[in-house]
Amino acid sequence: MMVKAEDIRINVKARIISADLQPWIAAYCEMYDARSMQDVGLNVGFKKVEDAKNCRVLGSTELGLRIDGTSDDESGELQSRPRVLLLESLGFRMQSSTRRH
Repeated sequence: MMVKAEDIRINVKARIISADLQPWIAAYCEMYDARSMQDVGLNVGFKKVEDAKNCRVLGSTELGLRIDGTSDDESGELQSRPRVLLLESLGFRMQSSTRRH
């Protein structure tokens, strides 16, 4: 995690202190979001998920890193996405929370 923080610091030429670092993971059954997570199922032999936008997370394989206040000139957030495996890549389908009457 500290290696990632150093890479980000170098790339944006910002001063980062430890209080700015926020590790994060995607929790079990959380909805997959490609903008904030990276599916790595293919890297470990899982099936390719065609429509990942409706998938749920099995678990994280690597922490993500959020960094607030990365620059003196601009406020904002940079992040490295947590790597995740999806339940659907194992053949599981989560049922919808809405019921039909």
